[in-house]
Amino acid sequence: MALRLSLQTLLEREMDTAENSTIPSYSRLRERIQSTAIIKDYYGRPILPEIITGSISHKGECAVGLSRFRTSPSTDANGVFWGLDNQRVDPLNVGDVRWKEECPILDEDEGTMQGGDAAVCSSGTAVVRGVGIDLERIDGSRGKRIQRKVLTENERSELGKLDGVSKEEEVMLRFSLKESVYKAMHPIICQYVGFQEAEITPLPDGTAQTMLNLTSGAHEQLGIVVQSASWKRVGDYFLTSASVGTVLANEDE
Repeated sequence: MALRLSLQTLLEREMDTAENSTIPSYSRLRERIQSTAIIKDYYGRPILPEIITGSISHKGECAVGLSRFRTSPSTDANGVFWGLDNQRVDPLNVGDVRWKEECPILDEDEGTMQGGDAAVCSSGTAVVRGVGIDLERIDGSRGKRIQRKVLTENERSELGKLDGVSKEEEVMLRFSLKESVYKAMHPIICQYVGFQEAEITPLPDGTAQTMLNLTSGAHEQLGIVVQSASWKRVGDYFLTSASVGTVLANEDE
């Protein structure tokens, strides 16, 4: 339900723009999302229309959802989008909207993605590939138990610099941020990432800095960029989110 509400809000916001308000494809896509069951793939990720990426998280009776367009349909004058199968897709044509669940495969020899999605962009800009969201109960006792498992030595030495957040609680915050980043990154690499393969530093303004050090080297091979990571306290929970993309260089460079 949380993800469906996020999807509906996403489409309604797009339809509210003067440019898209009269395009029937948006209405049909919204109706399709309302009537189609959202199921999970083998990895537990929601299966969504090809042009949309999304994430869900739930703890007990609480649930949150996050979604966004992989590339804004309104930014391309020709309405062209490069889909997950490297085929041109018109996001405004509801007939071209396919529901995807297959995972991009990393070609270890070439360091490229086979069947990976791509989008038109300018040199050096990052294209959104995935988003992640996570909800974790603020449990200092659990944070104390898991800190050596989920944090690097450097991260443990940096604990205690957030006002109003104890060291043990900060462990849970960093844990949640890593979950969000890993969820957002998984559609790109489709492989396990250990907690020691990234360092994330939450900042007082609600953002976070991320440094990736994947043992597979996939972050360097694919030009993976954590575009944003954020956090906030919501009652007894930490709510975190992240957006991950890849940098595409100009072929002429």
